[in-house]
Amino acid sequence: MKLTRWNIYKDMLYRLWKCDPHVIKMMLLEIVISVIEGFIAVLLPAAVIQFITTTQDWTTLVLQILGLFAVYGLFSMWHVYLATRNGMQYVIPRQNIFILPVLKKVQDLTYSYYETKPAQEKLENGIRALNSNMEGAEGVYHNTVIVLSAILSLILYAAFISQIGLPILLALLFISFLHYGIYEKCYALYLKKDEEKAENYSKSRYFNSLSQKSAKGKDIRLYQMQDLLKAKMQENNDILVQKTIAASKYKGWIAQTDVILGFIRDGITYGYLIYLMMHGMIEMSSFVLYIGIVISYGQRFTALTAEIARLHSNLDLTKRTYEFELDKNVINQDGKRVAAPFDIIFENVSFQYPESEKYVLKNLNLHFTAGEKLALVGVNGAGKTTIVKLLSGLYTPTSGRILVNGIDLKDINKEDYFGKLGIVFQEIDLFSMTIGENISCLHEEDYDENRVQEALCISKLDTIVNHLPNGIHSYINTDLSSDGINLSGGQQQRLLLAKAYYKNPSILILDEPTAALDALAEKDMYEEYKEITKEKSALFISHRLASTRFCDNIVFLENGEIIEQGTHEQLMKFNGKYAEMFDVQAKYYKEEETDEVQAILSTNA
Repeated sequence: MKLTRWNIYKDMLYRLWKCDPHVIKMMLLEIVISVIEGFIAVLLPAAVIQFITTTQDWTTLVLQILGLFAVYGLFSMWHVYLATRNGMQYVIPRQNIFILPVLKKVQDLTYSYYETKPAQEKLENGIRALNSNMEGAEGVYHNTVIVLSAILSLILYAAFISQIGLPILLALLFISFLHYGIYEKCYALYLKKDEEKAENYSKSRYFNSLSQKSAKGKDIRLYQMQDLLKAKMQENNDILVQKTIAASKYKGWIAQTDVILGFIRDGITYGYLIYLMMHGMIEMSSFVLYIGIVISYGQRFTALTAEIARLHSNLDLTKRTYEFELDKNVINQDGKRVAAPFDIIFENVSFQYPESEKYVLKNLNLHFTAGEKLALVGVNGAGKTTIVKLLSGLYTPTSGRILVNGIDLKDINKEDYFGKLGIVFQEIDLFSMTIGENISCLHEEDYDENRVQEALCISKLDTIVNHLPNGIHSYINTDLSSDGINLSGGQQQRLLLAKAYYKNPSILILDEPTAALDALAEKDMYEEYKEITKEKSALFISHRLASTRFCDNIVFLENGEIIEQGTHEQLMKFNGKYAEMFDVQAKYYKEEETDEVQAILSTNA
């Protein structure tokens, strides 16, 4: 679909109709009632004058006036009810036909693209069209009611105005279209300037989120970062204010246009109608009626002009959402399915991040056989985590290829492939959901509680969790439940172990999963990982080389290249960088183990 305003508008109405046709019907009813109410309001003063000048009986006069006001009041209340009701009815369609698809789209994007600044800016602009009840996607529906009401009213008023002379109608039309042209141009300039604020809005959300993260709160207090954060926030706010002022000047031009053209329109109208009345061509009641019609006509056209400009603005905002929805950087779900076990080959693989000249990996060749226990070791920045993201399909090689059972990974169905991987990354970021949902990644009603309990037992969390009042149904953190619990770093890592066990993957990948544990706890954890990876392929990344001794193959990386490879015994005999790093760490492990034993003995004493 070509993303013109008209095409987007038609699609939005179609989506609304498919979501809830009753909302469209109520919108049309509101439009009709609005036009009738507006016309009665214009007719009211002239009718009262007519009644006064033609009715001799006071009782009849009072009844006529009260009846007219009763009808007007009835339509006014009906209009208010429909406007309020319909305004609330747009919220649910906005959620169902825009917000949920966008959230789904976010998950469908390739991870390597999702990490980039262009993707984040496109997402930021796409979401901005969905954050308000009166702007963006939902604003289009509000605009539609006002625009169609104004158009019908203008047709009705134009028919009346034409009866007192075609020149006055043409003059009013000329002023109205001039007003529309200026309004449209100014709003286009405003929107262009407004787009420049996307980056600053994103920064504002980041700063606002800091106050809601307890982990950040510790550093802010202990390192007294309040002044730094305040300065950063103030700097961003100052830029945002400057950009807002720069954009708002165009709205100022619009307001000035309203005043000037409104003054000219009213002057022409009053002068022409006074001329007609002075020459006996219209009566007082007709004078009042036509003044009311012309004033209402001007107000309606001004409203129409403004509302069309807002409609265009909201359609342009919503276009960003459509652009995000149509982004083609999505996970390949149509590729080939590959059955486990996997034999994986890195063939001359190089990788560099977008907008970076430095290669993270250079001509890497690596064979990861089915059932093998492989360890990747090396200093920070050697490329270990990048290899994991490439192997998992989150990244695509800059050059070279990755073969899975002889098939290029880029041609494989990623959803199917992801389903066979169990990856525990170094970063611990549990979802604010129940323990059972975090382990199973399924809704409460869908997961196997027995398997969740089995996973907790394997990870040695069963005693802790089962003593909680709600057991596996206990929420983690307090974002979604006020009685959520906080787990220690070690407990969180064990929960990730349970999560990996529940999935029963063909390949288990562990990227520094024990970074928060001491040496003895890490040894126990790796023994548990070793247990659950029996007869499975497993890839381990660790800075602590003692945890890699049970692996079949150890790859030592430096600057994105393999410099040593073999078993633990082979690499120790080689006496290279692996052996040097192991010997340095071995001394630390012995000291740490001695300190812990002494602590235990002193406690028992």
